[in-house]
This record gives sequence, structure tokens and C-alpha cells, in this order.
Amino acid sequence: TVTFVAPSKTFNIAGMNSSVALIPDEKLRARYVSVLKRLHLSSLSILGLTAMETAYAKCAGWLDELMAYLEENRNFTEKFVRERMPKAKMDHPEGTYIFWIDFRGYGFDSEKLMDFLVNEAGVALNNGRNFGTEGDGFARINIGTNREMLKEALEKIAKALNAKY
Repeated sequence: TVTFVAPSKTFNIAGMNSSVALIPDEKLRARYVSVLKRLHLSSLSILGLTAMETAYAKCAGWLDELMAYLEENRNFTEKFVRERMPKAKMDHPEGTYIFWIDFRGYGFDSEKLMDFLVNEAGVALNNGRNFGTEGDGFARINIGTNREMLKEALEKIAKALNAKY
């Protein structure tokens, strides 16, 4: 088994280029290290190492606060979509702050949905179709933001949907 971990998204330090590969099998680990060296990717900057060490060792309290905030955003978004966009559907996400909203109940395919969101609601979300045909009629929204911005985006979408449907 190979397991990769990184503090980049969790602690918002993607620019530090710090990650770890956990490879218990010695032969597999040696092959992995060989490839890294060949690609000149085998060293970690001292700044990245310090950032990663600090994040994991000293930022548990901040992470707890972040997780609570994201949970509140998740609950807010689920309730908002359920109450204000009744033809839209959304599964309860379990491990991410990127939500998939299914707008097919409004008759949208991805092209019409993206046009509607940008030109009528004034909101740009990720097109679910970019992730395969199964994403047609879906949009992805990132709830890992401040609640006011999230609320504003959802309000714009609901207002545009309710004006048209």
C-alpha cells in the first residue's frame, strides 16, 4: 500500500509544496525514491518542511474550529437547497467541502445550467460535466468559504430559479 498525505488543503499551505509518501514495502519505496530523484523531485524545502511540521504539531485547535465552521456551512447549504431550491437535489457530503448540486429537476443539462448560472444568477460554479457524462446537469460549489459569500451565491441562484421556474 502507498499512502500520500499533505497538509496543503487542510491548512491552506499548498504553496509550501509539502507532502509525505508512506510506503512500508522497502522495494516499492526504493523504486519510488528512484523515480523522484530522476525527476528532481526528491527534496523538500526547509520552509515547506517547517510549515508541514508546524501545521501537524501545533494547529489542531485551528483545525477543530475549521471543521466546525465547515460543518455549519454544510448544514446551512443543505437546508438552503432543500427549502429554497426544491427541485434541486444534493447528497449529504461526508469527506469534502465541495458539494454537487443536481439541477436536473429544473430541466437543465450542463450547457443550459452553466449559461443560466452565469448569465441569469450571476454565479460561476464548476460544471459537473467536466467530471464525466454522469455530471451532466450538476454543478459543484465550494463551501469552504465565508458564510456571507456562500449565502450570497446561493441567494442569487435561488432568486434566479424562482423567477424563472
